[in-house]
Amino acid sequence: MRYPVLFIGGSDPSGGAGIQADIKSCQALGGYAMALPTALTVQNSHGVKALELLPPSLVAAQAEAVLSDIRPRAVKIGMLGSIAIAEELARVLARLEGEVPIILDPVLSASSGMKLGALEAVERLLPLCTLVTPNLPEAASILAAPAMPTPMLIQALKEALPCAFLLKGGHGDGAVLTDWLWDGKRLTSLNARRQQGNQLHGTGCTLAAAIATELAKGKPLHLATILAHQYLQGAIRRAATAPLGQGHHGPLWH
Repeated sequence: MRYPVLFIGGSDPSGGAGIQADIKSCQALGGYAMALPTALTVQNSHGVKALELLPPSLVAAQAEAVLSDIRPRAVKIGMLGSIAIAEELARVLARLEGEVPIILDPVLSASSGMKLGALEAVERLLPLCTLVTPNLPEAASILAAPAMPTPMLIQALKEALPCAFLLKGGHGDGAVLTDWLWDGKRLTSLNARRQQGNQLHGTGCTLAAAIATELAKGKPLHLATILAHQYLQGAIRRAATAPLGQGHHGPLWH
């Protein structure tokens, strides 16, 4: 059986992040990837140099074309780019609400620091989502709050978000990094030892894509997140043995 997953986000010509990382992650885990770009970027392992958003009507037309033909078993959304694109996607994806899990990775900036999207665009899609996967800075932005201790941040997200969340700890300090999954009933910690090297480009895209793929295969959210977390750690380890790129943000080995 094939497990179709619709991936929505920016296109990375170097293949490290965005819908390219989504496709590779999905295929590696046995899913069938469908990819809908919201933007074309100019980037490599040195960072993002420029981006061009697609017209919102074209983004919506792509979504309509896919959904009229192949029904996904999960949807993963990455970079939105603009409120107008988010509005069009919300209109089209509303028909899947409650029936197909929708994972939102709220990409607001690149590793190099370049801004990639508007917070209001993320907020527009949150009511449709099954899971949102912010890192620590993104969570603070969603809450419109200054940096705070992780326990306070988790509690604030529970109160503010209309869906489950995975708070990613990759921007934290220490030898062990912790992601926190709140599935609406229980809080689970996912720990991983910090790995050395700079082959970390696309970790957020890869993790969310892997969760979406496992959900498409019928796994419950808790198990899907654990399996995706394990897959990501393996992709980081493999990349360290065969690095690519001359910059500070090399790609994973999906």
